[in-house]
Amino acid sequence: MGINNIRFAMLEIYDKYKQGKISQEVAEYFISRLDSVQREKNVQNLSQIIYDCEHADININFGNGGKSYIFEEEHSKLVRELFFMDQGDKYPIYLGDIIKLNKEVENDLEYFLEQGVYFPSVPRFHWGEPDLENDKRRFRQLPMEELKKYQKYINDLINSRSVMKYGKDCPYHIEQKRFEAEMFTEWQVYMLNRPMFYRIDAYNLIDRSGNENDKVSENEDEERE
Repeated sequence: MGINNIRFAMLEIYDKYKQGKISQEVAEYFISRLDSVQREKNVQNLSQIIYDCEHADININFGNGGKSYIFEEEHSKLVRELFFMDQGDKYPIYLGDIIKLNKEVENDLEYFLEQGVYFPSVPRFHWGEPDLENDKRRFRQLPMEELKKYQKYINDLINSRSVMKYGKDCPYHIEQKRFEAEMFTEWQVYMLNRPMFYRIDAYNLIDRSGNENDKVSENEDEERE
């Protein structure tokens, strides 16, 4: 059957730790998050948490001085951090590799991650030309550090999905890399067909890095003169 109940999940994680199958750091990470979400959100099952947030979601907000920045919706971040422990440059640790999760939970989580990569789904929201122009304008106003956040966000979703599919012990991560390349290609095709090619540019940092390189070249030419 697999685990869906949050309290049972915490007990199972603690048992894995006592058996020496996971480290104290990993056990504390997942138990603390499960405990927090159970108390703060007043939910009992893992499926409830995902169901409340249909897909991963980021927005572009404007702060002081009109500067734009990437902002991940709070509940979206909660779901990602609940099921995946970030390890920096390494693959994240997936809760489902520690305890056996209910199939419904896994299916909902897969959908959550995959939809997040493609969000916003243009046909679903009936976007028109003004909406696309507004989205394009916002992306092109993002400074380099925020573009890097967008790049990392897409990578995190794709990497998490590949870990779910192939597990943390996939030899040399060959299958994971192949699957990630397929997801990334599908994402690019989706964006090009909308057309939202500017999001591919944002991911690749093409426009902004190209502009910065042009400025550097101009400065160097001026110094030579």
